[in-house]
Amino acid sequence: MNRQDIKILYITQKIDLDEDLLAQFYEWLKRIVKQINYAYILCLFQGRDDLPQNAKVFSMGKEKGNNRPGYIWNFYKCVLPLIFGK
Repeated sequence: MNRQDIKILYITQKIDLDEDLLAQFYEWLKRIVKQINYAYILCLFQGRDDLPQNAKVFSMGKEKGNNRPGYIWNFYKCVLPLIFGK
């Protein structure tokens, strides 16, 4: 398997350029995404980002005020199509 064949699903708490505490993580993720074919990123909270074109960010909706059942619903709505195909 070469690098271009790699696809990942990364689950994290927050994707946000303006987050001071997670800035190092964001840069690390951006470098990894540049080296693989495609990245699906699932986060609890989605803020501003400038990830490469081959990254798709899905949010569980904390920024929209969702509660725990909403998070669970959005998690499965994102993950199940990735597992079983679209």
